[in-house]
Amino acid sequence: MEPFASVLFDLDGTLINTTPLIMECFRHTFLCHFRRQPTHDELMALLGVPLHKAFGGYPGMEKT
Repeated sequence: MEPFASVLFDLDGTLINTTPLIMECFRHTFLCHFRRQPTHDELMALLGVPLHKAFGGYPGMEKT
């Protein structure tokens, strides 16, 4: 058997818990771009959604 040339792994959510960091990034985005504090439910709804879909429906963040 030949040695592997590379190894792929899923870091986010598998090897380390990055959810708190992601949630803080979402909070920062809401504060900077929408000038408001998001609700917990709003933040939870964004997890796992591609960013262009997650934020595309908010005023000022529509896809051009």
